[in-house]
Amino acid sequence: MTSRGYEYDGTVSVTRAGVTCQRWDSDTPHQHNIECTGKENYCHNMNTDNVCNDEKPWCYTTDPNKVWDYCNIPMCADVDECVSSPCANGGTCTDKLNGFTCNCVLGYDGLTCANNVDECVSSPCANGGTCADKINGFTCTCLPGYDGLTCGNNVDECVSSPCANGGTCTDKVDGFTCSCVPGYDGLTCTQNVDECVSSPCANGGTCADKVDGFTCSCVPGYDGLTCTQNVDECVSSPCANGGTCTDKVNGFTCKCIPGFDGLTCGNNVDECVSSPCANGGTCTDKVNGFTCKCIPGFDGLTCGNNLDECVSSPCANGGTCTDKVNGFTCKCIPGFDGLTCGNNVDECVSSPCANGGTCTDNVNGFTCKCVPGYDGLTCGNNVDECVSSPCANGGTCTDKLNGFTCKCVLGYDGLSCANPIYPVLDPPASVERLMLLYDKNNATCLILDDTDMYVFSATTGRWAPEPQWKCFQDGLVIKMNVPEAIKVSFSVAITGRNIVCSQPHIEVLVRKTAWSQCEVDGRYLICQLGTATGPENGGLTSCVAKCTCDGEDCQHVYVQIPNVQEQWEICEIDIK
Repeated sequence: MTSRGYEYDGTVSVTRAGVTCQRWDSDTPHQHNIECTGKENYCHNMNTDNVCNDEKPWCYTTDPNKVWDYCNIPMCADVDECVSSPCANGGTCTDKLNGFTCNCVLGYDGLTCANNVDECVSSPCANGGTCADKINGFTCTCLPGYDGLTCGNNVDECVSSPCANGGTCTDKVDGFTCSCVPGYDGLTCTQNVDECVSSPCANGGTCADKVDGFTCSCVPGYDGLTCTQNVDECVSSPCANGGTCTDKVNGFTCKCIPGFDGLTCGNNVDECVSSPCANGGTCTDKVNGFTCKCIPGFDGLTCGNNLDECVSSPCANGGTCTDKVNGFTCKCIPGFDGLTCGNNVDECVSSPCANGGTCTDNVNGFTCKCVPGYDGLTCGNNVDECVSSPCANGGTCTDKLNGFTCKCVLGYDGLSCANPIYPVLDPPASVERLMLLYDKNNATCLILDDTDMYVFSATTGRWAPEPQWKCFQDGLVIKMNVPEAIKVSFSVAITGRNIVCSQPHIEVLVRKTAWSQCEVDGRYLICQLGTATGPENGGLTSCVAKCTCDGEDCQHVYVQIPNVQEQWEICEIDIK
């Protein structure tokens, strides 16, 4: 039985009508929102707010027609467990169903408040303090230097201002330090520092101690805080006239510049006392020296030098100067005269150039420009133009005035016999065999008699057999080998009348070196019977505008020779 319904905690699971209770964690047959885990289907005193405080135990039924019902649980009176005052040490008792609870005062805990709470368990005392537990409290015994309820305060030993004489106090744990102002030391800055102990005054100075310092009484000649500075007696510049002052202990010396003396260089030295000016010179005293005014003819610092008037080089044009007292003389080189050799002697006055030569005056001489035909210093020599052997090829030279004449040997002519003259020689009897017949219908060159063909040789000046004829256009071909560019004169007698070429003419082939078959690299001159001219420029350039063939105009044709990138000249005239 229970004393009151709201305290029921049994296992009855049947309603007072005898119907079995529905499980609290089931919604069958009745849905609900009460959560009461672990209660199975036992009756409980729950209201709809999930609070077990209904006066009578109840449950949801398994009868679909009966949602809920009270359970059949008998009720009885509640026993008050607080009557026996179970709560000790002033705790307050609260009765419960079949029990009680105690609300303990501060400092106690436990079911019946019989246990004293130990506040030292949490180690409340800081900085090494010792904890002593009390009822509902504790006390801390602090180490030196700390105080407060939990020893958390550092004791400030500087509060009492222990540092004397302006010292600065710094608090420490269980103590302090003093930072003394200069001049004091000791734990609390009470001791005056004697700065004279280190003997700071030098050079015999006397030390007098002061607070945070000292003073030195220096002996004469020294000053400064510690008497280390030598008094510079030169500061007042006692040395006059540029003298150099040297400081001494309690004094000075002056080094005077030349020209002054005395303790402070105030006296000017008279350098004229020794009469330094020679040869009648006048002395004038100066600072550190003198000047001499010399009489004419002398100079120098003391007038000891004879004035050299030759220093200015008065003698011109290489003349030699000789010094005199207050003067000079000049010895002129040949070709010049006058006081200073400034006059050029004119050697052309005597007309030294002969034979119409022109005289040009020179220094100490002359030159003659001779007319042509004369040479020599005075144009007195007739020039022998034959000395250079101007006549070539065995010619005989005869000297002339401003010229020469050459008598040439047979075969050469010209001013210096340099031009070969090839005589006209009669060819063999069958002159007509020189004809080269040309059949223009089938373009075939016909030679009447190959063994009897002749060619005029410029080297020998004779006709010679030539089996290899060159067929070029229409007409007769004559080849000439010449060593140099010369003027060739030739004539050919045509006796036959069997020239059948459509455009008969004669070709003259001229070159410097020997011929080779099918190589034609010289100048071609094709002319009428008579004289041909060329190749005067070596036959190595292109055609000129005109060439001369017995005074006739020439026709120019350019021929490109295979494998030779040069163009050659053809000069031709019809011989009909």
